[in-house]
Amino acid sequence: MIDWHTALDDFLLDLVSLIAEQLELAKKDPSDQCAAVEVAIGAISVIKRRLREDEHETAIYMLYFSNLMFSTDWQDQWRKLAKQHPDEFSRQADNVLKIIEELKKSARGWWHPSL
Repeated sequence: MIDWHTALDDFLLDLVSLIAEQLELAKKDPSDQCAAVEVAIGAISVIKRRLREDEHETAIYMLYFSNLMFSTDWQDQWRKLAKQHPDEFSRQADNVLKIIEELKKSARGWWHPSL
């Protein structure tokens, strides 16, 4: 078992922030779409591993990111996104970014009142 050094809530917020940053970069430079998606897939894999520690937070993430993290084909869905035309990529990335922002707003209430 890994000896984690970061509190679960901070860790999860850092990784969803990383995903958001990568999507924003790829929106600006479509040649980064595949790289951004692979970073997101890697981050989600680690998020899911850490979520095993807390059923409550798992439920929250399932509500926000159901198909993006928890469907049987979630990785395929992300990889399809990487292959989209830049306009479609940007539109779908904006949807994911909205979900991330909503999660962060919600996190202000139960994790970090200072966010």
